[in-house]
Amino acid sequence: MFTDPAAFILLALIAAGSATPHLNRRGAVQIPIAKRAPHSHTTKRHTPVFDLESAERQRARIIAKYNKPTRSAADEAVDARQLGGVRSGPEPELNARQAGSSGAEPLVDLFKGHDIAYYGTISIGTPPQQTTIDFDTASADLIIPLLSEDDFDQEFADGSSVSGKVATDTVTMAGLTVQNQGFAAATQESGRYNSLGVFAGIMGLAFPPLANTKKNPFFVNLVEQKSLASNLFSFYLARNGAEGSELCLGCINTSKFTGEMQWFPVDYQDTFGIAYYWSIATGGLTYNGTPLAGGGYTLLVDTGTTFVFVPSDNAEALYSQIPGSSPASELGQGYFKFPCNSTLSAVAFQFGSSDFAIHPSDFNVGPHPSDPSSCIGAVLSVPNGSRAVAGDAFLKNWYSVYDYDGMRVGFAQANH
Repeated sequence: MFTDPAAFILLALIAAGSATPHLNRRGAVQIPIAKRAPHSHTTKRHTPVFDLESAERQRARIIAKYNKPTRSAADEAVDARQLGGVRSGPEPELNARQAGSSGAEPLVDLFKGHDIAYYGTISIGTPPQQTTIDFDTASADLIIPLLSEDDFDQEFADGSSVSGKVATDTVTMAGLTVQNQGFAAATQESGRYNSLGVFAGIMGLAFPPLANTKKNPFFVNLVEQKSLASNLFSFYLARNGAEGSELCLGCINTSKFTGEMQWFPVDYQDTFGIAYYWSIATGGLTYNGTPLAGGGYTLLVDTGTTFVFVPSDNAEALYSQIPGSSPASELGQGYFKFPCNSTLSAVAFQFGSSDFAIHPSDFNVGPHPSDPSSCIGAVLSVPNGSRAVAGDAFLKNWYSVYDYDGMRVGFAQANH
């Protein structure tokens, strides 16, 4: 392993990783997991209550993770994908494969009353050793807790901290390899970001200007070394702890969805014409097909986040349509509760002229900790003007494709 003499500075991105990874020789790509009991969207005695600690961890991560780039940061970013320079020809043909490969990585669905996170494995080093990773479309660093010397300390505003340095080594996932992959070798971490202790690190799949390590993401390196049959990746997220979740690098698994893929261009108007995130324009939330007040914003598509975060005006307009709903301020800012026996109409995001719905079982994330007749909604509010985020509660419903050449995100109805 080779190390960069410059220490890395991270924006609190270590999400629920353990302080020390579980390392062993990499075996087969398939990760077998057992099905767990399904999560009902009505209150029953056996239904786990809303996991407030998990939600607070997500909120802290959102605050730390989505700092809007400043003009100076954008000026320093080196990225060819500026406004007017994304592409000069027609949309790329996804069937026009180049010389290259693809790989499908099975993901484990971490289920605790609701689907909290999805993670898989990569191998690193020579000889290769395996570690568990959360694949995150809204960050760009590869962060792996490792034992190392010459460490440094960094503390963050939310109280969490990480120590380590930038390193390079061979990284392989699903049979695809990058030599000299840069990553953040974290030797110590604390705070909300290691409380699950299930997966060890994060692989960011966003764009290079977002990388605090100043190293290309693994996926971008695969693109630049022409390793992929198609320069895209796609996610299928199962629900209720079921098997079948998958990250497909360089490929689209047509057995995982039904209908036509609908495409939406990456929107980076608010990041000075430079692509940082997989974000798209939305008309906001709709309820039963009716657009709600407070819509019209940019939405980050984030596989590394459990919940959905929207501007407070849009969230309040949504819950005002559900009889008996009210802010769950006793849990903290941004939470809402509604009667568990409610019959919900379609809650959806509007992209273009189409609505993309959230299933009621994904909208309901469990009974209130102190009021079992009330349930907590997966849509949380953030202050108006903050970044809106579509996490796994939305993405479980839609097979999602992230097209690097076309600078677009695609959705099709996921098969469950």
